[in-house]
Amino acid sequence: MIPLAVCVYRDNEYHIGQEKTYITFKNLSVEQIEEYIENYKPFDKAGSYGIQDENFDFVKEIEGNIDNVIGLPIKTLKSLL
Repeated sequence: MIPLAVCVYRDNEYHIGQEKTYITFKNLSVEQIEEYIENYKPFDKAGSYGIQDENFDFVKEIEGNIDNVIGLPIKTLKSLL
């Protein structure tokens, strides 16, 4: 589960929104994981993977907003603005 919250201060009030996204990964071999580590340098990413990376094909299912996984729930932010 990827929970993410955003807060906007507007009109002297705090407006807070949050989203949850559930990610189900495919079963991965050690070789697939090692190749990803070698080619995509995941250790500078939250969660150690970049779902937006080219050729990232490790996700079986996404339940929720993919923008939340990438880093900012745009839809929620727009609703707060």
